[in-house]
Amino acid sequence: MKTYLAVIGALAVLCPRPIEAAPCQEFTDALNWNKQSNGTTTYPVAAYFTKHFGSSATNTQDAVHYAFGYVVANPPLPVLSGTLAVVKNKDGSMIADPALTYYVEIASDSQAAQISYQERLNGKPVGGMPPTVVKPTCVDKVLLTGVNGSEVVTVGVARQPTAGGPPVR
Repeated sequence: MKTYLAVIGALAVLCPRPIEAAPCQEFTDALNWNKQSNGTTTYPVAAYFTKHFGSSATNTQDAVHYAFGYVVANPPLPVLSGTLAVVKNKDGSMIADPALTYYVEIASDSQAAQISYQERLNGKPVGGMPPTVVKPTCVDKVLLTGVNGSEVVTVGVARQPTAGGPPVR
């Protein structure tokens, strides 16, 4: 048994490997996918972010923001980050708001999972506020969901086809 553990320990130290599986495997896979990007080939990752904030006031609708765009790995940290475009509900319809974006940082590591998000208007933090950080729960290994007061946020990612470079075999 000691020999077996010694071999496993040596392999763990000597063999380069991708980030260990996290509770949300889709995020680990997306991070490892994007980290392959180089000077000629991009391994893009799309992110989908929703923020629903409820209101107990009568005659008001809950606000829902849907943001989407590309995120990139930030080695050596196990984090995906990027600025996402926003569509929001207004008068019963979903409309694009080109002035509004969300800057997100997504860490899905099992020890330090968090979603950091900052609402920005014309590229500047709304009200000068710092990013909001929530500790998420993984849903079925593909979504991270967290709560901050009356807000619920959810993030999903999707690996996209490579861009540039030779075709993938």
